[in-house]
Amino acid sequence: MRDLNARFQYKSDTEQHNLQEKWTILRNPTGPLVGDCEDYALTALWMIEGKNDSAFYHSLQTGQAKIWFCYTPSGEAHAVLEYNGLMIDNIQKDWKSKEAFESFGYVFKYAFTYKEVTWRLKAGEANRSPKLAMMLTVIKEDDKNPLMFIGIAIAIGAIIWLIT
Repeated sequence: MRDLNARFQYKSDTEQHNLQEKWTILRNPTGPLVGDCEDYALTALWMIEGKNDSAFYHSLQTGQAKIWFCYTPSGEAHAVLEYNGLMIDNIQKDWKSKEAFESFGYVFKYAFTYKEVTWRLKAGEANRSPKLAMMLTVIKEDDKNPLMFIGIAIAIGAIIWLIT
């Protein structure tokens, strides 16, 4: 975490990419790591897992790691990494318990599902438009209606066709 903390520079997705949201693993081997809170969380996990994509996804899939949506003490929407029961973010920059974060004023809402994290990363890596990225993120683990998935797939296909 020392390397990440030393090189991390906060910049919002709006400032950096002109997108409301873009989830990215910051893979710059030597220079600055510029991103926002979820980029920090994703990059921290990727580094913990030895910069190995398979291990990164496995830890998310098995629940060893979670990306939490929460609010900071100042009320800002935020993302925090939980790994093996401890948490870290780009504000605290140190491993602490969830209770410690809550004592600082963080309000945790939910952990993103594996499916949500992978969809958001795929949208970010493909540099999708904000509307398409938002469409990709509406699919939740608890959505079981196959007709909805067909409708979303058709809509996404149409948007990709229009973009290309």
